[in-house]
Amino acid sequence: IYAAKYFDVTAGGELNLSECPNVPGHGYIIESPDYSIEYDAKSGQSIKIGVNADCDTVLLVNNPENEWYFDDDTNGLQPEITLSHRRNGYYDIWVGTVDTVTCDAEIRLESFN
Repeated sequence: IYAAKYFDVTAGGELNLSECPNVPGHGYIIESPDYSIEYDAKSGQSIKIGVNADCDTVLLVNNPENEWYFDDDTNGLQPEITLSHRRNGYYDIWVGTVDTVTCDAEIRLESFN
């Protein structure tokens, strides 16, 4: 496991995920990603994206192949997604909330073999 990196964001927003066609999940996000990372991994590496927050959050990720991933409550009330390496490029990350409240949150990124 490589050293985790942390990024502060505000979880939540006014956009209801259930009203977004072709995007999985539920909860409330902002329109633009909370964070984008250019991921350049070696063959066989995976990336784990998690959230730490004081409120009930959801996680939405769009990979370079335009595939969507959603999670809610993998770690108690906090989401986590592990993606096997497929392609280098930009991963867009949204941290939403289950209801319309917002809260301070932290995205945790880890890569590993």
